[in-house]
Amino acid sequence: MLSAPRVSPAPAPAGNAAEPGSGGGAAVGEGAAAAAAAAQPAGPPANAAGVTEQDIQRAFNGVTRWFSSQSPFMAVALLYLLSVHLTEITGLVIIASFLEYFAAHLKHVHGLSADEIRPMTVGSTGLLLLFWATLAFALLFPSGWRYFVFLPPSPPVTSFLGVTWIVLINSLFVRLIGLGLKFVAVALWRSDVRRRRRVLGVIENIDITYSLLASTPQWAFFFLTAADSGIGAFVRSVLAGTYLFLKGRVLLQQCAHTWEVVAALARKQLPYGHYASAQELLETGESICPICQTPWSAPVVLHCGSATPHVFCERCVEVWFGEAATCPLCRAQVQRPGTKVYEDGATDTSPQLI
Repeated sequence: MLSAPRVSPAPAPAGNAAEPGSGGGAAVGEGAAAAAAAAQPAGPPANAAGVTEQDIQRAFNGVTRWFSSQSPFMAVALLYLLSVHLTEITGLVIIASFLEYFAAHLKHVHGLSADEIRPMTVGSTGLLLLFWATLAFALLFPSGWRYFVFLPPSPPVTSFLGVTWIVLINSLFVRLIGLGLKFVAVALWRSDVRRRRRVLGVIENIDITYSLLASTPQWAFFFLTAADSGIGAFVRSVLAGTYLFLKGRVLLQQCAHTWEVVAALARKQLPYGHYASAQELLETGESICPICQTPWSAPVVLHCGSATPHVFCERCVEVWFGEAATCPLCRAQVQRPGTKVYEDGATDTSPQLI
């Protein structure tokens, strides 16, 4: 009789080769888990706070979705503000447009030759600008004269936006009045280019200084008497004192620079140097300006302390001072950093807010 063939049992899986309770299976399982974890791609790196790029992206998407959901309500609020303050906003846009236009026109006229300048036309433009600015200011702001004599507004303005509006609109009118005076100066000193440049610089620096001074009482009074702010008198006093301290530093620097410009005009010199003599031009050993590489035009010597005169074209060095306050050759500081002479007919059209 034939017997059935004997089948040997299949070998147990490697993972189960060890007997239960021996600990070998657990060790092998941990090794397999570690290998599987190592095979998985690593996530984005996290910073020291444990925040990944994905977290930042999710937060940004959340903010974007919130703005998208709120945009209709924001548009309604903006339309409401425009409808309530339409007159003020329209007036502000018109005044700012006038300021930009006349500032660009003045710089163009100042760059013309003496024969191309029409003194009657230029002078009439300045006088009309002065008349228009004064009349518009008197009609729109009957009590605005208090701003020009450094008095707080009457009745008192206790809202932040109200004070911001008063300072902004008054600073624009101050700029317009300064522009009118500069047009008159161009007409009066049409042929004397050097003196005209000095006068334009003096008018612009006095205009900037006056704007800084006139806005100071408005904000100081606001910080001291803002009854609807909900903060105590002590905190308001601290805020006012901090503002006056910071504003005082800016005012001192601007006043010192303005004084230098005025003194240079009185001495018929430059605030950063003097006009070069024939001997000083010979001492340089050069016949061209180091900046424009052309023959000198109204050469000036900078007061940089160099043994050999450092001579440049007047207009070239003024363009240079728009970027730096140092001598182009030796890099010695010639004037205070951040200050401008404004002798090229330029006008600072940025409004004074603080």
